[in-house]
Amino acid sequence: MLGAIKKGMRVFFSEKACWTTCHTAPLYTDSGQKDARGDFIRHNVGTWKESEDEALQSLDTPLLLGLRQSEPYLHDGRAPTLESVFTQHNPENLHGHTSELSEDDIHCLSEFLRYLDRGDPNASQ
Repeated sequence: MLGAIKKGMRVFFSEKACWTTCHTAPLYTDSGQKDARGDFIRHNVGTWKESEDEALQSLDTPLLLGLRQSEPYLHDGRAPTLESVFTQHNPENLHGHTSELSEDDIHCLSEFLRYLDRGDPNASQ
């Protein structure tokens, strides 16, 4: 399992994956940060549905620490696993660039995220 977690960490921090823009270490979030206009930063990650309030088109970036204790995932709980976030609920690559990742990369990335906790020596790369 340790090998999968280390590989998942490499996938997470790769430029190709593009997660570190929103999920910055050490807390793996940009929540609470403001943009140049002084507005809180929010992101469209492609999970909004037309039946939902328009305010949910752009979301606050959640903290990734302790993810294994918070399933199901996404703002409405529609993703039962981390793997499903990346394979079924990210058609436009707005929630990380996952469409070009292999099944093994997705598995390893998910393992890294499941075991990402405060105090983890690997947590800040």
